[in-house]
Amino acid sequence: MLVWTGFVFLALVLAGIAAVLLLPEIKNQVTIVPAKGSYTAPDISINFALLDSEKVKNLQSFNKQIQQNSSVGRTDPFTSY
Repeated sequence: MLVWTGFVFLALVLAGIAAVLLLPEIKNQVTIVPAKGSYTAPDISINFALLDSEKVKNLQSFNKQIQQNSSVGRTDPFTSY
């Protein structure tokens, strides 16, 4: 019975020490959420005319077939492909 009392007392002392040491850090991490409606989002405009430009229309598609290698991995990870 005395051993269990000692373990419980030791656990409470360690928990108290941890709380004293970590409580200031926990308080600093708590952020205050602004009230609803107090945040104004920035105006973002997207220029879709760029998609209709000649540079985009003249792009060539990338249809090259990628070859699958039969080996799953390399035997020496430090060698180059």
